[in-house]
Amino acid sequence: MKESQDLHINLHQTRIFKILTLVLLCVAFFLFHIWFRTVVTHEGYALGILGREMKKTESQLMALKVEKNKIMGASSLERLVDKHEDVLADEKFQAPAVHQLYYIQQK
Repeated sequence: MKESQDLHINLHQTRIFKILTLVLLCVAFFLFHIWFRTVVTHEGYALGILGREMKKTESQLMALKVEKNKIMGASSLERLVDKHEDVLADEKFQAPAVHQLYYIQQK
């Protein structure tokens, strides 16, 4: 009789252990799920911020390229040469590239 009671207690403890294990696994799964969704949401917001910054930087880059093309355009350089022709004619102030540009303009 004592053996059957011990067997009954062992079966009862085994069932409780299995139920507790299942409950703990479910709790662990839900905690992992909550943590994972939090990480994904956080990274999504960070990615959105980086995307907006990238678009802003690209638009600034395009504006700078337009400005550079405007400044470095042939007509701008010709006006600059015409405006400072007296300085360009004086050879002691000339860099080699400016000297070449001046003589190209004279031809």
